[in-house]
Amino acid sequence: MSENRFNISLIPLLLTCWVVAFSVPAQAQLQMVAHWQEPASQIEIEEQARILLDAGIRTIVLTSSVRTTTASYLYDQGFDVIADPKFNYLHRKNFINISDNKERIADAFFADNIFIGILSTSWSAFYYTPLKQSLSDFRTRIQANRPDATHYILAGTYLEDNVFAGFRQIVFFTDEREPAFYTNATGVYTDFDFSENDLHASEQLLSNLLDNFSDKEIWFNANHFIDAVDTKPQIINLFKEYATQSEPKFPLPAPDSENRSANFGVLILVLLSLTFAVIFRLDPVYNKAFFRYFNNHPFFIVDVFERHLRFGRLSAFLITLFSLFSGLAGMEAMRYVFSGPALNGLTLNYEIFASNTGLFLFFALLNLGLNAISIAWISATCIRTDVIPQTAALVLWPQHILILVSMLTVVFVYAGYSPFVVLIALALLIILPYLSFYFASMDFAQNPTLSPGLHHLLTSILFTVVVVLIIVVIYNYSYFFQAVELMLYNWYTLK
Repeated sequence: MSENRFNISLIPLLLTCWVVAFSVPAQAQLQMVAHWQEPASQIEIEEQARILLDAGIRTIVLTSSVRTTTASYLYDQGFDVIADPKFNYLHRKNFINISDNKERIADAFFADNIFIGILSTSWSAFYYTPLKQSLSDFRTRIQANRPDATHYILAGTYLEDNVFAGFRQIVFFTDEREPAFYTNATGVYTDFDFSENDLHASEQLLSNLLDNFSDKEIWFNANHFIDAVDTKPQIINLFKEYATQSEPKFPLPAPDSENRSANFGVLILVLLSLTFAVIFRLDPVYNKAFFRYFNNHPFFIVDVFERHLRFGRLSAFLITLFSLFSGLAGMEAMRYVFSGPALNGLTLNYEIFASNTGLFLFFALLNLGLNAISIAWISATCIRTDVIPQTAALVLWPQHILILVSMLTVVFVYAGYSPFVVLIALALLIILPYLSFYFASMDFAQNPTLSPGLHHLLTSILFTVVVVLIIVVIYNYSYFFQAVELMLYNWYTLK
């Protein structure tokens, strides 16, 4: 009898424990999705797939322009596979890649049940109505064969347009945004470079994602992750812990000793500035005439025309120096303002923008080319070759402002100023050589070989007409301006 009373007395305690246990919400593990560009060889495919399996990854977004045997291999290994046909950075012109091929691609990718879904497009001009309609038609075509397939889009922000209601939206993740920004998104995408960061930074990222987005898909750049395995093999177990455990615990090694790499942009800026300072100090004619252009312009023009001031070799030095300053500042500004996905849309069509060297060369050659054209053009209108040194001086002198603008640009970048400020500086870098042509043309109008009216017609007016025609031709017969427009759009969605 006492035994029954003892058992009955335990019932309230057991009920309390049961209620407490089930009232504590269970924390889910990360829903990891690997966005993977398949390697070239089958051996690499198998090795990298094994790495992803060991890391606890079970869903892969396979980037491939055509249906490959890799998808079948991944399916056999137990992965859920999402197709990515590489419809990236579609804009006003190249979006027809979907329109013309949507039926063939839809049928090729969904001929069987290997793929569970498709990344319809990423980082595209989602504001462009024909593109939105094309995406909708593409989804409809796939649904005809595979109504159970899921449809994804990747963008810099959540798209409110009803056209995208049938898509699962993956939104790019940045630390600057509050978690509430991603409330309506299906998942977030991180392009974190695991190979360039230590395990502590990687663990901090995963912990942040688990705390804020355990209910969302976490897409990550699998190639960055695989590259990190060679130098940090422990990262496999780190990922596995977060992909399979609700309360991950991973013993981390001691943090790497701080190793600050040199700021090469600042170093090059200092070298260029010292070079300018040395020439300025050693050339007595240069340092006396330097400010005269700005504070006593009429006398400067007279001295140049009457050859009291001669800048033959100095002009060659300045045209080179200004191009180097422009290359450095343009490179730093582009990398700072349009980093990551925004710039990638431009590099996809124009590889010169894909590296720091390419960006440096682009802006350096742009400045050098504009100055060379300006000097040759104005000299030609004078129908004399002996005015080339004078023309060079008048074209290049106002561009001393480029030195100040370039210095400020690099300082703004490394000090973390607003991208808008850096963008204004970048615009000045591009516009100043163009304006210098008009300044020099007006100066030569005071002492032209031809009549002033004919001089203006052959320089300023004709130059403007040619520039406008070049812009029109580039706009209509290349992707450049559309790619720049898309770059600016993606940059805006990421800020």
